[in-house]
Amino acid sequence: MKLSLLFLPCASALRGQSWTSSQCAFTGSLEVLTALPTVEPSAAASAIATGPLATSPFSTKLWPSKRGFAYNDAALIDVLVDKLTCAACAWAYNWDSTDYGLVRPTLEFVPMLWSPASEHTVRWAANVEAMISGGSTHILGFNECDRPDQCNLDAASAAVAYVKWLNPYTGRVKIGSPAISNSAAADQGLEWLTGWVSTCDSLGCAYDFCVAHWYGTSVAELLKHVELVHGACRGKPVWVTEFAVNSDDENQHAAFITEAVPRLDDLEYVERYSYFMVREGRLVTGSGLSSSGQAYIAV
Repeated sequence: MKLSLLFLPCASALRGQSWTSSQCAFTGSLEVLTALPTVEPSAAASAIATGPLATSPFSTKLWPSKRGFAYNDAALIDVLVDKLTCAACAWAYNWDSTDYGLVRPTLEFVPMLWSPASEHTVRWAANVEAMISGGSTHILGFNECDRPDQCNLDAASAAVAYVKWLNPYTGRVKIGSPAISNSAAADQGLEWLTGWVSTCDSLGCAYDFCVAHWYGTSVAELLKHVELVHGACRGKPVWVTEFAVNSDDENQHAAFITEAVPRLDDLEYVERYSYFMVREGRLVTGSGLSSSGQAYIAV
């Protein structure tokens, strides 16, 4: 099945909750990519990827904070940023390569190549050049190739695709590894990342930081996962681009954020993080902040 280009790519399903990756925070039909087809990029896409490259006028900008937003609907970011001043909030991403209307000058948008399937790569070069020209200084690799319901690609194949599609931006932006889940299943999570890093040692993948996702029940488990990712990544920095406590209770999310965020801020090797995710009922509610949103802005 194919992800419709009319809509934003969905996030990973939130473990332990009824909201899933096939129920995005917008109206419209969506088909979710469940298997990665073997497709060669079109000649047009290849021509774009190898053509003249724009240089970001903001390539030396120092973004002030680790905290960011994972979103599908850019308008909801306005609710978070407008209601309370968030000096600690510095970036945002939406699992796609274009920002879909994010206009906050204080937030760096970080493009992602969700997978090396053709429906993503055909748009990648043009979109990422536009985002770099607009101020993006980082890009993200694939989304949870270790999971069959997400990018769904073995570590070695993902490394080959990474060299093709991400390596060309070396030296222009900082580049993140494919994001991994915290699944303990065979060939998933940390085991997948270890295999990817090992293959990349020989292929020369140009990655500056590793990207991790985590869902669970305690801050201690989150911090341990991040520590293990840091080790598997040869000591490189870590971005935690999805994390959340497994609960339907907003107050539990607020309490978890209040405990977890200062700990992530204190870890030197954690460069950035974003709580899962900006949507109705999580971080925002109606035209205001939910209890978890108040915690995320204020902590």
